[in-house]
Amino acid sequence: MPESFGRKVRKRIIPPPLRGKPFRRLQREVYQRRFDYPHRNLLVIGQQKSGSTWLERMLCAVPGYMRWKPNIIKFQQADVQHADLEPPPAGYTVTKIHTPPKTQNLDTVRTVGRPYVVLLRDLRDICVSWAHYIHITPDHPHHLECKPLTISQTIDFFINKRLADYCEWQIGWNHNNESNLCMIVRYEDMLADTRGQFERVLAHYEIALAPALVQSIVEAHSFAKTTGRAPGQADNTSFNRKGVAGDWANHFDDAKRSAFKAVAQSTLLELSYVDDEAW
Repeated sequence: MPESFGRKVRKRIIPPPLRGKPFRRLQREVYQRRFDYPHRNLLVIGQQKSGSTWLERMLCAVPGYMRWKPNIIKFQQADVQHADLEPPPAGYTVTKIHTPPKTQNLDTVRTVGRPYVVLLRDLRDICVSWAHYIHITPDHPHHLECKPLTISQTIDFFINKRLADYCEWQIGWNHNNESNLCMIVRYEDMLADTRGQFERVLAHYEIALAPALVQSIVEAHSFAKTTGRAPGQADNTSFNRKGVAGDWANHFDDAKRSAFKAVAQSTLLELSYVDDEAW
């Protein structure tokens, strides 16, 4: 990928010792003095391939906000403690994590006491997206296991070895929705009405932006704008693979449907992704 103009400029004017994290820290310090938002840190919680990166990128386009996550957060370590989030880092930051709804994590987000958003997505689509994602992500813990497999076989791997945990994750966070700090956002709703859902998220974080700025952020982060492809036009080598809902129907045969129902039917029903077993 060609080096951006902004990156070239920074390399010219910023001494090497100040590049990277030191420069980002300096930026955050400046933004903290320039802007005045109610919440210094915006917390986004989602599963892999649930749309959390999309939302994170839009929030980072709000003037003054920058991406940040605690050093403790890794692929296989997503638990958080109070000291990881409070006090927040300098400046205004957006933190995206895949934290499961364990008692410790629920207690942490409650005691930190600031609003957060939880992303949900149809588990059948997560399954298919995850299967493609694993093959293009060498540092993922399951990459080597799945590398020799076809996409169809990787879907079976997810159903057999990962789906139960994903069900527990969604049910756990959905039950925590009783807290007024928590807002549930569905990937499918973001696809259908990106601006409306983004405005809803901004209101939850108590951020007021001009309508024109909201629209420009939404347009800049649309699937077509970021990929150069129309939604539904797949690129299996891209993190932003297809940008649609319901793609699972193109990958599930009767055996996969039966195996998926055996693990996740009750979750799909509880979260209103299906009405009955006739899918």
